[in-house]
Amino acid sequence: MPFYGKYAVAAVCLVGGLGIFFEGYDQGVMSGVNISPSYIDLMDLGDGTTGTVTKTEKEGGIVAVYYLGTIIGALAGGALSDRIGRNYA
Repeated sequence: MPFYGKYAVAAVCLVGGLGIFFEGYDQGVMSGVNISPSYIDLMDLGDGTTGTVTKTEKEGGIVAVYYLGTIIGALAGGALSDRIGRNYA
């Protein structure tokens, strides 16, 4: 059942708000995970017993991949919404 009027606006705002919420939540969780000694040991980023990161290039690459996925998702989402949801005048 398609949404029209106020319901469509509410649905779009809800989906957009959830997207923003989960983006911020993921960033917050990953900042805690990156300093976890067990994560540092598992990903071979440094000394897991003390929680010291010695391979900063590798950690930076892991963080960069997260943001690369964000950029790709934003560009793909914009193109997809233009293709299936835009009314052409």
